[in-house]
Amino acid sequence: MGAGYSKDSYVCLNVGGTLYSTTLSTLTSVSDSMLESMFREGIPATQDPDGHIFIDRDGTMFRYVLNFMRDKKLCLPSTFVEYDQLLAEAEFFQLPDLKEAILLKMSKDKEVVILTKLSSVSWNSDLPQMRIIDNACVVEAKRETWPSLKHLNNAAFLPEQPETYLKHLPSETTLIHKCFELQYFRHIAACLIEDGFSTLNNKELTVRRYDYSSYNTGETVLLFTRQV
Repeated sequence: MGAGYSKDSYVCLNVGGTLYSTTLSTLTSVSDSMLESMFREGIPATQDPDGHIFIDRDGTMFRYVLNFMRDKKLCLPSTFVEYDQLLAEAEFFQLPDLKEAILLKMSKDKEVVILTKLSSVSWNSDLPQMRIIDNACVVEAKRETWPSLKHLNNAAFLPEQPETYLKHLPSETTLIHKCFELQYFRHIAACLIEDGFSTLNNKELTVRRYDYSSYNTGETVLLFTRQV
């Protein structure tokens, strides 16, 4: 643990102006997540005027992030619709199991495809399980969805070998990931639209992952859905 912390430590976070109280064991319960790495490496954190650790993210969405780290399951109200924003939080806090849980929640009545643009990535020897590629885009969809992506499957551009891309992947995943050169990002989006998908809320999400000393990446995420 970083200096001044033990597993039993009580921690107060200020996330986008909303205060959360929890324990260090909860915040470090997911290996190689943003928060686990922050406390494990003792990375200096910004503090608010009252001494709380400040994280400049959506305070409302963090409720679901924190509960997922506590219970290892995603519980959302029946009226919840902000899946795109919650996906952005899962990306920022580097919680691949939460990301997959979001997809599974959405896919009960929709098919979902995630298109992610990766850039400015560098190797971090402290995180050897990460696989790195500069300037790429990754398409993620459930196994049964891939055969229906006819325009993408028939496109002239081919995916690179899957072992070459950066992703925190759960040990068991229902998603199939394919990596393409970055130049095809817009072409892939067009193929998905041709196959009947539309972007959720018609917007991109630009996600800045946590800035470690030797690991930094910006991500643009497009979330596509199609009615089953």
